Amino acid sequence: MGVLNVTPDSFSDGGRFDTAERAIARGIELVAQGADVVDVGGESTRPGAQPVSEREEQRRVICVVEELAGRGIAVSIDTIHAGTAAAAVAAGARYINDVSGGAHDPEMLRVAADASRARGVRFIAGHWRGVPDPAQRRSDYDDVVVEVRDALETRAAAARAAGVDLAHILLDPGLGFDKTGDQSWSLLARLDELLALGYPVLIGASRKRMIADALVDLPVPARAVGSTAGGHERDLATSVTSALAARAGAWGVRVHDVPGTVQALAVARRFQRGTHRLSATPAPSSSAMPAPSSCAMPAPSSSAMPAPSSCAMPAPSSCAMPAPSSCATKESQDPCPADAATPTAHGGLPCDRITLTGVEIFAHHGVFDFERERGQRFVIDVAVEVDLRGAAAGDELARTVHYGELAAAVVAAVERDPVDLIETVAERVAAVALEFDGVRSAEVTVHKPDAPIEAAFSDVSVTVVRHARTAGSCAVGDPPSASASRPSSSSCAEGGASPPSSSSCAEGGASPPSLSSCAEGGASPPSLSSCAEGGASPPSLSSCAEGGASLPSLSSCAEGGARSRRIHPDETPSPGDIDDTEEAR
Repeated sequence: MGVLNVTPDSFSDGGRFDTAERAIARGIELVAQGADVVDVGGESTRPGAQPVSEREEQRRVICVVEELAGRGIAVSIDTIHAGTAAAAVAAGARYINDVSGGAHDPEMLRVAADASRARGVRFIAGHWRGVPDPAQRRSDYDDVVVEVRDALETRAAAARAAGVDLAHILLDPGLGFDKTGDQSWSLLARLDELLALGYPVLIGASRKRMIADALVDLPVPARAVGSTAGGHERDLATSVTSALAARAGAWGVRVHDVPGTVQALAVARRFQRGTHRLSATPAPSSSAMPAPSSCAMPAPSSSAMPAPSSCAMPAPSSCAMPAPSSCATKESQDPCPADAATPTAHGGLPCDRITLTGVEIFAHHGVFDFERERGQRFVIDVAVEVDLRGAAAGDELARTVHYGELAAAVVAAVERDPVDLIETVAERVAAVALEFDGVRSAEVTVHKPDAPIEAAFSDVSVTVVRHARTAGSCAVGDPPSASASRPSSSSCAEGGASPPSSSSCAEGGASPPSLSSCAEGGASPPSLSSCAEGGASPPSLSSCAEGGASLPSLSSCAEGGARSRRIHPDETPSPGDIDDTEEAR
């Protein structure tokens, strides 16, 4: 969420965007830099700021909101006044961001409820104890996290009682609003206790005093990073804080410096993916990845191995097996190993699903002008395939898909810039779902129940099924092609025949054939462990060679050929030490 202060007196950027022209240009720039939502505010809430009348506040912001919303930009109105909120919603705002949580203006919750029902507008309820006190006389908490959590729960309950849809409520702990730096950091460190309330949480730490407190012991040259070229000396540390908050489960982060934050979030996502892969890497002795020395083929006379003719293994010299740590990544291992006792509907690998049904979103997609102008309801169903055993075994949220975050990502994707077709919306949602770690495929249905159709009908919808570019055969519908599939661990061998896949290590047991085990009359090679036991394993995913022995690699479908090409998976996935107890909006 990019901050757009249309004010002359905000503490960090007051006066920079205090004309409509400059503000509109800045909003467009924020989106180009990577902001998903632009938060427009016309009144500073810094300690000691002069109050602004609703009329003046609306003069500053409404034309900006209208222009940005007209360009398809998701706009939030940052206000504590119900009249301004109502006017901004009428101009196209999709969020009401009230730092008081509806406590300042008794009409705010009614306005939020009306906007929720009529337009699907979301209400962000902040925590505060009144207009921020520069002297911090209201920061007397016994346990700041517990008290803020309880207060936010009360505000959310009040919003629901007023008629705001449960799915449209977000919470903001109000970092810096009558809270010391240490108290604000405690709220971030214990963010999980706020998330336990079940609502998405917005974090706004940008350029606040808590950031300055964290940097106070650094040498001055170190603190000056980012203070040139229009930046702020707290921007770099803000980006780090935002990335940490996102990793802890925050729904969104509200920032002035969008490019720095977008970059920090991109690095955090890549780091998290790498962490997951490391956690999926077995110890070198694991049966999922034979040690390099186990690639060496025993002499044909070895009693542990069948005769070469019955165990079509490449010569030892062709088994160029890297060390386990260089190959056993999350992508190179079988996420859903076959289990002979667990048949699947598709005849392939058994997979788990997380299903999110009936996500109702108000958006402005459609071919007709009136659809773009008025907007309408869209209902989204999403099912993602992902291996859930690791999460269940360790009871770890980090090893599954957080369905709250998935829902928030779906909402953000649908609320984005309007398009003509729900087919395009479905593709967009599928792409977002596939960005979550571990997701192998996504099935997305977009319903348009209020479509402008003259005939009587109950619904119209579009469904797409898409696979991750690195996915294995844990898929709905047709399996992905070999070039788009996640390689088995055997595809790490360079220049020679690949060793058996990691899933073929079941000792003495035959794993079931996969979707494309079409070998006719030919024996595909057993895995290392099954050769050692003297048994032959069934064909692998693509053992399609007729009459010849194929290697257990996804791409070994060349007829009669025994070499697999190496598959490289693509990875997909952004002044001064002022006593700003809270930030000026």
